Amino acid sequence: MISSNSFQFERLKSLRSNLYREAKIAKFKRILDIGCGDLKVAKEIKERSKGDIFALDLKKDFISKDDVFFVHANLSEIPFKNDSMDAVTASFIFLWVKGIKRALLEIKRVLSLDGKLIVLSEPNLIEREDEFDSNFSSIFKKSLEEMGAKLELENELKENLKSLGFKGNLKKTAGKVVIEDKSEILEEVEFLLDNGKITKEEGKNFNRKIMNFPSLSVYLPILYGIFTL
Repeated sequence: MISSNSFQFERLKSLRSNLYREAKIAKFKRILDIGCGDLKVAKEIKERSKGDIFALDLKKDFISKDDVFFVHANLSEIPFKNDSMDAVTASFIFLWVKGIKRALLEIKRVLSLDGKLIVLSEPNLIEREDEFDSNFSSIFKKSLEEMGAKLELENELKENLKSLGFKGNLKKTAGKVVIEDKSEILEEVEFLLDNGKITKEEGKNFNRKIMNFPSLSVYLPILYGIFTL
């Protein structure tokens, strides 16, 4: 649910599409996608907008292509002028941001007066539960927290958005996600093994349990919303 961008990208496509339509993203001339990762979201936005799309990330191995302009920078110092963006989009980035208030201040600075911050998807990890093994949920969440992820993001994001004058509601998906492609959870087991968070024996036990379930259900609420100044 976290370690594989490709699975999450496909699963949340409908949610993002609804947010694009609601925000009228096709009308924006300059859009900044923060924490762009593999550029999938930025390219998806480009398909819906004739404007300039900028993709910001700390990684250095990307090049600008397909009319998406890559920017190597930190959220604490966004290298754009005041009021220069019509929209800022974010997906699976705030959970890794240490200084959320500072990042939101920078986003507020670069947004135009009628601009929009579109929170496309942010997981509230504290609530994650895996049907096949609750212990796996606990280990996975603890491991991500040790790597710097915020488990309980909802209240912190809400409070900072409100205190900085952003108007809008942070919404949350409900219900479990049924995962029929077990490779997604198997990748997460591999992720824990690769990072030394579980032993090989523990990994084998988790894999055995996963394969014994006809399908897997995971509860992981996703935060989303559109905000104006």
